[in-house]
Amino acid sequence: MNSRRPLLHAGWLGIATIAFSFYLNSVFPTFAGEMQPGFTNPVLAFEFVENVDEVKALFSFDTAEELQLFRSKMDHGNRLDFIFMVIYNGFLFFLGWLLFKHSGRKPFFYILPLALVALAGDILETLQLLNISSRIDEDSLATPVLLLKWFTWLKWGALALIMHVFGLWLVKGARWMKILSTIAFAVPILGFIALFRPGLMNEFFALGIGLMFLGLTLTAFFYKDKEAVHPT
Repeated sequence: MNSRRPLLHAGWLGIATIAFSFYLNSVFPTFAGEMQPGFTNPVLAFEFVENVDEVKALFSFDTAEELQLFRSKMDHGNRLDFIFMVIYNGFLFFLGWLLFKHSGRKPFFYILPLALVALAGDILETLQLLNISSRIDEDSLATPVLLLKWFTWLKWGALALIMHVFGLWLVKGARWMKILSTIAFAVPILGFIALFRPGLMNEFFALGIGLMFLGLTLTAFFYKDKEAVHPT
């Protein structure tokens, strides 16, 4: 480990996370039948559906060809997501481990099980997304949609808590780290609001987590020992 830049190696996993996310964005559909009010991203709209009617609306198209294209792109992206979830949770796990090993402070250790919870939630969520897509013509989707809601929030909730823990470290660092900590602390608040007021707040919630991945990657490369006071 580089003693001056103890988080450097985790940064490369952060780069892989960002690169793969751009690739996934090129695979997933940019269109949908009818998204819930406030949503602009079909992937998020699918993940955060509240009921069967919203699912049916999302998959409603004028032609069978449009529906098939949407399902094909969505399913392809979700299958690739099994790779992505290992990469991004690996980044969070490794970064949390390096911080814990470097400082010996317990808060960083909590990131490790939370990353595993996020991974488990993402696996279960993605399986339900594929299940619902394959059964979209059926009427009995109430149970899969309910399970999807639980697994989706298990994943996103764990990610929000992870960002909060990182915020406890960032807020005690240099000025640029303190700025990043404001996003880290805002993420759980946005998630809580989105839980009760779905729509645009889900988009802001996901954007906040995306910005945290970018910020944590940059931090992993540029952080030096003297730039932070470790949390107690």
